[in-house]
Amino acid sequence: MPAPAQGPGGVEGTVTQSVALYPASFDPLTVAHVSVAERAARDFSTLFVAAAVNPAKNYEFTMDEKLNFLRASLGHLDNVEVIGLEDGLTVDHARRRGAGILIRGFRSVADFLAEEELVAQNRFVQEAVGITADHPDFVETVPYYSRATQGHISSSLVRGLMHVPGVERRVERIKPLVPGPVFGTILTHLEEIEQAQA
Repeated sequence: MPAPAQGPGGVEGTVTQSVALYPASFDPLTVAHVSVAERAARDFSTLFVAAAVNPAKNYEFTMDEKLNFLRASLGHLDNVEVIGLEDGLTVDHARRRGAGILIRGFRSVADFLAEEELVAQNRFVQEAVGITADHPDFVETVPYYSRATQGHISSSLVRGLMHVPGVERRVERIKPLVPGPVFGTILTHLEEIEQAQA
């Protein structure tokens, strides 16, 4: 099998607009994340959903747990492949997999404006190695907004409900926010949190 062609800057791969990469920390995966993935899977021939790591953050769930969340919750989508990204640049991972589109999920226009810097950084790190916006291997960022009924849902809300002491009916409030496979793992984490707080 021939080695993949090297693109500008030594990053292998040739991208297509029919393949997309949806990266997020998924800490934990929520029903809003699943909704974005389902819609993106309809729009692209192949969708890579990537549990990504930000070294500046501390996470509630392990990479293995996140990958299990994704596989169990997105298994009904035949054109979705779940992957983990623990190093390197997201745009380079996208290019290696032939993805010309990066999916970013947003709850509101305010979210999009807050992440303009990240979009600009993704553009810069490509242009720095000769991959400009008119280059066929440029990876574009495309926003997907949460459904109106899910605009309040976030991973940070779930984690807050898990950790704030004295929350009444905690389990009932968390359950609607996450897919079933995630909820089971959260129950295990809640037992550990309650033991630590006791």
